[in-house]
Amino acid sequence: MLLNQEAAIATDQMKIARILFGLMYLGGALANIMLTHFNGPGSYHSFADNALLGFYRDAWAGLVIPNMMLFIVLLVAFELTLGLLFLGSRRSLRIALAAGILFCWITVPFSTKVLISNLPLGIIQGIFLWWELRSRSGVPVD
Repeated sequence: MLLNQEAAIATDQMKIARILFGLMYLGGALANIMLTHFNGPGSYHSFADNALLGFYRDAWAGLVIPNMMLFIVLLVAFELTLGLLFLGSRRSLRIALAAGILFCWITVPFSTKVLISNLPLGIIQGIFLWWELRSRSGVPVD
């Protein structure tokens, strides 16, 4: 009986996490749409000025800035897709978590501001992915 209660609690916690992550990524897409609409795509030009790696600054200046609208559209599409994957069925959760982790870790070197937000977010999503993999494999989650 206790194991069933623990499993139900874990399922409820995962459902809450899925909703929060989904809303967070949908909110990110909306924020990028609003920022672009009200401030224009030029508001992103200085985003990588303080990048932790020179490669990020160079790639931003040479590749992203000349194609800013394309990259904004791709970012918004990615965030919308990720948000919907989180809010979708439980079967899409592993894909959503893995994509969210990858997104967080790829964006960390852009600046200390991104580092402060995306490093912990990537770790939290990693913990949830670990729980999800363990719970689906029949191994009890400690």
